[in-house]
Amino acid sequence: MLKRGLILVGTGFGFVLAALAVIQFSGVIPPVEMSGHGWFAFLLGAGLCIILSVGLFALAFFSNRAGYDEISDPSTQSDEQIDIRIG
Repeated sequence: MLKRGLILVGTGFGFVLAALAVIQFSGVIPPVEMSGHGWFAFLLGAGLCIILSVGLFALAFFSNRAGYDEISDPSTQSDEQIDIRIG
């Protein structure tokens, strides 16, 4: 599982770097000087966005898989559960 996750994260970073290379070398956007700090901040932000999106997707996936997202049927609940909910 960890190996698969690392492969996905590496692939995501690869796509980000490929997009940066296309933008940099396409000549569509005039060259802009950016310091090393700017590149570091840009890559850090992109990396954190990828990590956040992977984490949120995993949370939704495991929540659904554990049954937390199932619609509950009030007619199948016991009286004790209904009393707790009411008051």
